[in-house]
Amino acid sequence: MLIGVYIVLDDQFSLPVYADPDPDELDEGIWVAACERVNDALESEGPTRGHCAVGDVEVAWRTHLKLGLSFVAIASDVKTRALEKYLRLISERYLDEVDDVREPDRHGVADVMVDVIPPWEDEDQD
Repeated sequence: MLIGVYIVLDDQFSLPVYADPDPDELDEGIWVAACERVNDALESEGPTRGHCAVGDVEVAWRTHLKLGLSFVAIASDVKTRALEKYLRLISERYLDEVDDVREPDRHGVADVMVDVIPPWEDEDQD
């Protein structure tokens, strides 16, 4: 089950480009773990993509250093490979559809995101 999806510019964790749900609605430890991983990637102190477990929740991230743009997905009961594929699909869709990736129309980003179906939901329909 998907818990949250976020797009963060640079280290502006308090004002994501896209947030569903608001980070304040997450368990603080989960959001802190996500922010730490993205921050490490931005500072070249950690991998630019990966995943970690926080309790029974999986946090995955994908950071584009040249753009200063990070994609984060948080889920439970989802295979890591499917979560990473979902992040790849989100980042590709965002980069293809958004004209100014560093200064997007924040209301339009939701329209881009709604069309990306998580792979595990797509599998359920087979």
